[in-house]
Formats: sequence, C-alpha cells, structure tokens
Amino acid sequence: MTRRLQGGNAYATSAFHTALTAALPERRDPAGSALIATEEGGAVIKVWQAWTGGAALLAAFVGYVWWTGSTHGGGMGAAAFFGAPAVILGGLFTFAAVSSAKDRAVLRRRGITVVAARRYHPNGKRASSYAFTDTSGNEHTTSYGSGRATDEIHVVYDPENTRLNAAVEPLFSTVLKHLLGGGTSLTILTFGLWGVLAPYV
Repeated sequence: MTRRLQGGNAYATSAFHTALTAALPERRDPAGSALIATEEGGAVIKVWQAWTGGAALLAAFVGYVWWTGSTHGGGMGAAAFFGAPAVILGGLFTFAAVSSAKDRAVLRRRGITVVAARRYHPNGKRASSYAFTDTSGNEHTTSYGSGRATDEIHVVYDPENTRLNAAVEPLFSTVLKHLLGGGTSLTILTFGLWGVLAPYV
C-alpha cells in the first residue's frame, strides 16, 4: 500500500521514512542508546584565572570611570558608570536574541517535531525538564517548557544538531517574543553606547 507524505519538510519526511522502514518488520533495539560514547573536551578555566580576569575588568572599569569624571566632569563620569555595564548587557542580550532567532529559523526550516515526556526523579517528584527520543532512537533532554504543567509537550529538534531543540509554539508568539526581546536589547545597548561615547563626542 502506498502512502503520500506531504508537508514540504524533506528532513522530517526522510526521518519518518527511515524510522518506518526500520520498524518494519523489525523494531529498533531499545538498548541501542548504550552504544553512545561520551568524551570530555575543551579547556577548563581555573578559579584563579576567573578571579584574575574579573579583578582586571573591575580595575579597568574603575579607571575608565575615574578618568572620564576627572577630565569631563562628574555628570559624564556618572554617564560612563552606567553606560559601560549597559553596553556589555545590551551586547550580550542582542547577541542572544539574534542567536535565538537564527536557531528558530533553522528549526522551522528543517526541524523534526516529536513528543517529549516529563521526566521524574527516582523519588517520584516531577523534574523541570522533558525527554524526547530522536529518529535514531537516542534520548535527549530539554528544559524548554519546564514551567508547564502538562506531562507531554511537542518539541522540534534539528536532525543535524540534536542539541538544538525548542518547544513548539505558534509562529505569532515566537515572532512577537523575539521582536520584544530584540527591541529591548537594542534599547539598552543604544543607551549604553550613548553613556560611553557622549563624553568623547
């Protein structure tokens, strides 16, 4: 019997076809996830390095504010005091908003939607995360939607990078959330840049 799969998502169609083929006539081995190997990677920042870097940044900030206030007046020193942190926060928030929008675009283009189940602790207490299984039979955990009361949610993940996943939500709310977040981030960044550059312009 022939069935037609529609939807315009080649990744989801291919994944569904692969999963269906693997399930007929034999189903996948539930123990297959035991074949996954975890390796440690990347350098670890030591505590003294973090404290040294933080002290250096604090000293640079204090010196910058003192220099600005002594050369351009107390008002400009106050503007620099509030402007520098605003630049950092605004820049980080803007980067996060752009990255989130990019990830959502990737998920909308080639993401696969699956059902994620609420995880529970051994003592029966509800966890603040959900678990889902990809089309290869590997289980993953996501914290998206952790504030929800339901035991199941729909999650969309990137088949080329399963660490990229998000709870399914209406397009309108996704666009509105990113517009508000991006606008707020740019506003903070703009005021921060004004406070930093005003004394020298």
